[in-house]
Amino acid sequence: MGAIDFGAVLLAAIAAFVVGSLWYGLLFGKAWRAELGITAGNGPKRSMGLLLGGNFILLFASAFMLGHMFARNPELKSFLYFMMAGGVAAFFILPSLWINYLYQGRSMCLALIDAGYWLTAYLAMGAAFWLLR
Repeated sequence: MGAIDFGAVLLAAIAAFVVGSLWYGLLFGKAWRAELGITAGNGPKRSMGLLLGGNFILLFASAFMLGHMFARNPELKSFLYFMMAGGVAAFFILPSLWINYLYQGRSMCLALIDAGYWLTAYLAMGAAFWLLR
């Protein structure tokens, strides 16, 4: 097993964070807030710094696990970074998310918005590891 590339872990977390900023801002922010019933008056009660900081720490933890997975396979072909990162999203993250949404009675629109983010974020993390391989 090779060493975990912490530069790649950091870049991967930043990539996923940027994807989230675009996804839940410019691209799908309005639809996502509408699905959740969030308006200007009833947004999150926590500080934005706490929310974004916690978000980044959790993305870093996810990127760290991908980094560990990639370090165990130092001879990876380029496409495998995307296949493995996308596979984690498609076959671990999305089913977990959707199982919760089924029991919570969430809309399919919300599920698709969130699933699209997680798949795109993990592919972006895979790209970060591929770029710094």
